[in-house]
Amino acid sequence: MSTKTLEGKIKRLCLWALGLSFAYFVIGACLKSDGPNFDPAKTYDLLSDTLTLAAYFFTPAIACVLFTDWRDQHRRINNEKISNEIIDLLGKLVPYLNTRAITLMNRSLAKVIIENLSGLPVQRLS
Repeated sequence: MSTKTLEGKIKRLCLWALGLSFAYFVIGACLKSDGPNFDPAKTYDLLSDTLTLAAYFFTPAIACVLFTDWRDQHRRINNEKISNEIIDLLGKLVPYLNTRAITLMNRSLAKVIIENLSGLPVQRLS
């Protein structure tokens, strides 16, 4: 996977867009110019062509950069729901565990573990 951030990708795309648009404008100005004479109609046509060409080429590039894969987000949300259900089921299961195995450990530690897992106060360990 790429380690580049979205902000970095957007900055890079903007720099490429500005650079290539400027290069197209300069090359077009050199080709269309009549020497030192300034013609506003030709400049306007060249500027509109530059912006149109930039829009045609960079709109798909922007879409590719900003596209998020919905499947990855769906998997993460689904895994979160399932893990929360598992934690809830384990919380309900803890009071029914074999407490004799827990009493082999330190009694105060066993009390803390059972209270933390089940959320119920431990009255007596037998």
